[in-house]
Amino acid sequence: SGTADSFLFYVMPFIDGETLRTKLDRETQLGVDEAVRIAREVADALEYAHQHGIVHRDIKPENILLHGGHAMVADFGIALAVSAAAGGRMTETGLSLGTPHYMSPEQATAEKEITARSDVYSLGSVLYEMLTGNPPHTGASAQQIIMKIIIEAAAPVTQLRRTVPPNVAAALAKSLEKLPADRFESAKAFGDALTNPAFAETVETYTARGDAKWRRHAIITSVAATVLFATTLAAWWRPTPPQRVERFELPIAITEKVLQAGGGSGGFSLSRDGSRIVYSARSASGADQLWVRDLASLNPRPIPGTEGGVQPAISPDGESVVFVTRGSLKTISIRGDNPATLVPSGAAGPSWAGDGMIYFAEQPFSGHIRGMLHRVPASGGRIDTLVTVPGRAFTHVSLLPGGHGLLAATRTAVIAIALPDGAMHELVNGSQAEYSNTGHLIYVTRDGVLMGAPFDPKRLAVTGPAVALSETGPAAPTVNWLSLSSTGAMLYGIGSNRDSELAWVTREGVALRVDTATHGDVGFPALSPDGTRLAFRWDGSLWVRDLARGTSFKLTNDAGNYVAWTSDGRSVSYFTQDSLTFSLWTKRADGSSQATPLLHDLPNIVESFWTPDGKSLIVRTAASSAGAGDIYMVRASADTAPTPILDSKFTEAEPALSSDGKWLAFASNESGRYEVYVVPFPNVGTARWNVSTRGGTEPAWSHRGSELFYRDGAGNLISIDVKTTPSFSFGASKALFSASMYAAYDGHQQYAVSPDDKRFLMVRPFGMVQPPKLVLVKNWVAEFKAKSEAK
Repeated sequence: SGTADSFLFYVMPFIDGETLRTKLDRETQLGVDEAVRIAREVADALEYAHQHGIVHRDIKPENILLHGGHAMVADFGIALAVSAAAGGRMTETGLSLGTPHYMSPEQATAEKEITARSDVYSLGSVLYEMLTGNPPHTGASAQQIIMKIIIEAAAPVTQLRRTVPPNVAAALAKSLEKLPADRFESAKAFGDALTNPAFAETVETYTARGDAKWRRHAIITSVAATVLFATTLAAWWRPTPPQRVERFELPIAITEKVLQAGGGSGGFSLSRDGSRIVYSARSASGADQLWVRDLASLNPRPIPGTEGGVQPAISPDGESVVFVTRGSLKTISIRGDNPATLVPSGAAGPSWAGDGMIYFAEQPFSGHIRGMLHRVPASGGRIDTLVTVPGRAFTHVSLLPGGHGLLAATRTAVIAIALPDGAMHELVNGSQAEYSNTGHLIYVTRDGVLMGAPFDPKRLAVTGPAVALSETGPAAPTVNWLSLSSTGAMLYGIGSNRDSELAWVTREGVALRVDTATHGDVGFPALSPDGTRLAFRWDGSLWVRDLARGTSFKLTNDAGNYVAWTSDGRSVSYFTQDSLTFSLWTKRADGSSQATPLLHDLPNIVESFWTPDGKSLIVRTAASSAGAGDIYMVRASADTAPTPILDSKFTEAEPALSSDGKWLAFASNESGRYEVYVVPFPNVGTARWNVSTRGGTEPAWSHRGSELFYRDGAGNLISIDVKTTPSFSFGASKALFSASMYAAYDGHQQYAVSPDDKRFLMVRPFGMVQPPKLVLVKNWVAEFKAKSEAK
């Protein structure tokens, strides 16, 4: 340093590389070997400094430079300033130097004697973050962080990342001991222990020992801490009043609604730091896609490249999102950059874990319900199957702390699954759940009530009574989705009742409910050929309704999935599920006969309809992680294997045969998104027409044969003019009405066309109550504690 032409100058070496902070911001977590190597290199540098009488006092990722792959320690400014102060007077004032997340307890309490063991603690905090993605203690303010450093023990690293070797976990735990005397005597000893397999004392041993000693030490140091908070660093340390529970309704600047989670669609995600949300919504144009809103901003913005996206989950660093679109599992940055497809089909309920893996379930609506839970690297790669639970249809899955188990949800139950043996622990009745780092299980009951209960992720058990965290009672709003941050914030959706009902909708979009009594789990409406009777699923059973008389009766006690009428209108066919496979049955529509099996134990076949001559069935296989869905034909009178009609590496679904039996319409994702195609039947390979251009699903023919209906990518019901003689051709199309409020179902037509082609029988939310809203709760743990104490 010096002067030149009256200018002061200071020279330091140029390091061609990046800081560890930059690397962690980009990668969140590092590989175990790389993290240990960097920690040992920093320990080597600190050992040299300590031998020369210098304690760094501010070890943090920002001060670790990576040059040519090697770590270098920089910024000894605080250390040198303290060393140069006459007589060490800077420490005598009680001033605490360092960065809150990486401070040792003795720095936090402004002890006068700061030794090399303080740097060992800070380096342990940095290694903890390299392995888990976060420092040992986090909080909403510097005061909260420092109080945790003083009082709370750090969670064992293996709770957050089970692949950390025992000696590394034990060495890390020892470096983070509250008392300096319980830590390593030198940085070199810490570095040596990280690579010594014999250093195998358990994390739990260190934690228990440290807690016992620190409880005694904390009584003494709390006095110093109180004085410190009152007299120094006022901007950081000013005492704050007890945190209050606060609720905010978040306005969503989208014209229609936030899509609900029911049926495997919709959903939203709150970032771990609680600063932004990503949600699936429908815009003014009717197109479904993901939107992001930074809570510091008033305006949400769409994420390009997420059309059709549902079930989003934000990455640990808050910069990317994983989502599902038509069964494909994809990732993309919040800005819309770097899109990637991780799983081509069959995915549902993803979560992005801190170990760099994305956990997901097999699509719950796949006919071949194998009950598989998988994981795939967020960067792409091999899909690992972790657990198979036959007969279970999971809607969401996440990794529990420590990696010893999974938290999974079905439509009716929340389940903890041990790893690697797959042992199941049914926890509560509910439809969605998340684990909070406060030690609670937060879940939504089947009735739409938000609940919380103490939960032990090691024992995979609820350890105390549950309390309601949302309103209860007949008039209470229904909670339909939830997401937690790691900072004590919670986001949940409230809105329309989950019950559905049937409604007639005119071509102009005017709706009239079929009746007021039929509501609940309603779906799969199918009209008889003459349009006088309706078969549909209602609360797990198959029902038939006489539309003229307005009367209904239960035809079977079996779930009436994928209902179809025979061509003569005398019987209906439907699927039932037994363990891993479906069976097809037929029964007289008046209930005068027993159900007759048509096809047994069909592997992955989930839907069928009859050809006009009544001799054959058109069936389709469900798209799953095992492969794409295809379309087959089966002769009902012959015991033969299904004959493939449309089978390719793409998914062909939602087949619909014209009334004359000569033309087959279907949806395929071969273009990258689903569009509607028409082929001759049964000679499907002789010609092919692409009749939709802006997305298309759920094709249905008019009875006159002059129109083809389908839903477009914006959710509108489209009519396109067609001719079927002497050959097929199509003309102009027009949007009849927005069908976004009516139920859609991946892989199956969820509406029926009246015999006069003037109305459509559709499924909609019961009562058409207010659209859902988003509610943000801050400090929900305080509410949980208050309600628990009141019990």
